[in-house]
Amino acid sequence: MYLTTEKRKRFLRNTVLPKQILDRPKAKSLSLRIGSIIYQSSLKQITKTLIPKDRL
Repeated sequence: MYLTTEKRKRFLRNTVLPKQILDRPKAKSLSLRIGSIIYQSSLKQITKTLIPKDRL
């Protein structure tokens, strides 16, 4: 997930939630889940680029 600065800004603007929503435990776990999903997908992307398919 290599985002341009504009896309990243838009992404952050869209995902930033109001503080009172984030204070709720459900919202907090949801944002953590979203973060872990993004982290895992970026890890997959990195491993794809670092390790060519024919090597696997």
